[in-house]
Amino acid sequence: MEKKASTGKIWRKIFALLPKKQKLGFFLILAILGVSAVLSQLTPLAVGYLTDHVLASEDTSFGSVAPILLVILLVNVVNEVIKVARRLIVEDTATQAEKNARQQATMSLLLAPLSYFRSHMTGNIHGRLNRSLEGTVKLIKLMFMDFAPAVTTGLAAVVTIFLQLPAW
Repeated sequence: MEKKASTGKIWRKIFALLPKKQKLGFFLILAILGVSAVLSQLTPLAVGYLTDHVLASEDTSFGSVAPILLVILLVNVVNEVIKVARRLIVEDTATQAEKNARQQATMSLLLAPLSYFRSHMTGNIHGRLNRSLEGTVKLIKLMFMDFAPAVTTGLAAVVTIFLQLPAW
């Protein structure tokens, strides 16, 4: 239970580092993840419809297959475009968080007494600060570029499977 509380505390601190524009960016990222997950489920559904209904009929022609192929193409292109937009927003948000954290750390170090610098080597302070900031940025990127897309796509796949099952 304590680990869960500390994880929430970490995310609140990271969220506090961001200005309002980047906070809204996080919610935009979540919306993009949802749209991308839904779009990624449309391709298998369209291919299933194509093979089960269109190609199974007696009078199959290119004219009946082309619209479905165009929908598949359009869905995949739109999905990739919004994935690129999501990556750009994540990069911007992570960079902004790092910038704000550096500014706050610098302000804190400027207020520290000189005795602190005598007892801690300057390179040690710099190294710890950089490792901490790099870890924070990596956490943000890992969460929104790798983990969250996998979770949302998996959830969309499960929902799609259940929606395709017969009612009884």
